Amino acid sequence: MVLGGMDKGKRTKVKAKNLLEELGFLVHKRIELSMVVHDTSIFGVFDLVALRDGCLSFIRVVNGEAGGVLDEVFDVLDGVVGSFDCGCVRFEVWVKVDYAGWMVYRLVGGEWELLVDESSVTCFMGDLVRAEYC
Repeated sequence: MVLGGMDKGKRTKVKAKNLLEELGFLVHKRIELSMVVHDTSIFGVFDLVALRDGCLSFIRVVNGEAGGVLDEVFDVLDGVVGSFDCGCVRFEVWVKVDYAGWMVYRLVGGEWELLVDESSVTCFMGDLVRAEYC
């Protein structure tokens, strides 16, 4: 797939989508509108919805740092998260760290847990993600 004409954010989302599909997930991507619409609903916060083995993952993909993104996603999910304590619905934030790899956070019991951290190890991008999700 040619990624040259896309901006950095879209390229990062495509990389995350391709990695999830490689791992056997059925992935749906949020439609990007040409006009700016700030949707703070649960559907506007997540970029990807991935399904595998009966588990549904809502994933936000960002570049650089998690920063305020974790708080933003948590605020949108406030009051909703307890409804999904079955373990088959997951909320994640994937951060693409420049020149390193992925940092994957998952909301567990109302707290963000760092699931994968490729930012400080020497490996190919996605190797630790592949190991975690296989």
